[in-house]
Amino acid sequence: MTTFYFMMGIYVHLDGDFFKENFGYSILVSCINVLVSPIIICILGWFAGLQARTVIYTSGLSNSMGETTLTLQVLAYEAGIFSKGTFLNLVVSTMLSLVGCCIGTVFIDQIYAMLRSLFTSVLDKPSKAEEARIQARQKELGDFQNHVHSPPLCCP
Repeated sequence: MTTFYFMMGIYVHLDGDFFKENFGYSILVSCINVLVSPIIICILGWFAGLQARTVIYTSGLSNSMGETTLTLQVLAYEAGIFSKGTFLNLVVSTMLSLVGCCIGTVFIDQIYAMLRSLFTSVLDKPSKAEEARIQARQKELGDFQNHVHSPPLCCP
């Protein structure tokens, strides 16, 4: 990872003109990715019937553009798909999203606690779909629910 970021630092050339003309776009893309993506993931998780805690933690931990994105950005730039401005905007927004997500990860428990205090009637209660999955699993397990099977003492 260190080598990857070191080489990206050598490859990407940012100058004052970029910050004067395009840095705002990078901030906008980062904010959309870090703040809007979790909302979309939460909505999709709600439709899937997942518990709120699972959805919130998943959405908070999966919203950064990472190393794979940077690699694809370099390939697209080298292939002539991205202009230099687009490439630089995406690289900077990727780096900003990584920083933003790392900060969010540190505070994810506090973020969840805040959301839980605001939405106590909804959070931490299983949805109907989740309850149906639990009941189906219990029916499937039958007598073997909470049954522990010990491995044989000796292998054949």
